[in-house]
Order: sequence, then C-alpha cells, then structure tokens
Amino acid sequence: MDVIDVTLYTRRDCPLCEKAKGAMRAAMTLHRLPVTLHEIDVDLDPALQARFTNDVPVVYVNGREAFRHHVDVGDFTNYIRNEAAPPPSSAEATRPRRTLARATAGGARSRVAHRRRPSPRP
Repeated sequence: MDVIDVTLYTRRDCPLCEKAKGAMRAAMTLHRLPVTLHEIDVDLDPALQARFTNDVPVVYVNGREAFRHHVDVGDFTNYIRNEAAPPPSSAEATRPRRTLARATAGGARSRVAHRRRPSPRP
C-alpha cells in the first residue's frame, strides 16, 4: 500500500484544529493507516492566511480537499482506505452487478436483488 500524503492546514490556539489532528492521529494509530501527515500553520504565510481566513482546520489528501472544520476518526479512516484502494479494473467497472451477498443477524447469508438502472431515453 502506497503512503498517502495528508496536509493539515491549521493555526495556533485553534481547538478545532487540535481535535482534527487528534482524530487523524488516532485513526492512523488504531488502523495503521499509511499516512504522512504535514501540518502547516496558515498564519505563517500571508497567501495561505488570505486563502483560508478562519476556515481551519482544512485537510487535503493527496492534493485534494477532503475535510473542513471537522474530522472524525471513522470518516478519516474510510477516506484514507478508499484513497489507498486500487482502482477497479475495467472489466470490474463495466460488469453489471445483479445480486449482493449480505450477512444476516443469524450469520446466514442472503441474496438481495438489485435493480438495474434504466437506460436513458433519447
């Protein structure tokens, strides 16, 4: 699994920033996420200060904004796992799915039928 680049735009004396950083560190530790975390204080760069004003924390994952103001351990974990997952092969992406196996409360598996999307009408 490749290492994922995460940038936290933050500032000093920011309780939301501290909560976000704590949630990300907890997720990285609990789930052994392959993340390199960079922390940038927006107040040290006038361009970043103008760009983010009071909108911190902001989290970028691999160069794209992923979170703003709030980061949850579960949401961060899911986002990173999806980011790290290999893209589906072209055969998997085009194959229609007709059923989905799902575990039930008793542990047995059941099949749930999925409706095919109607084709667009001209």
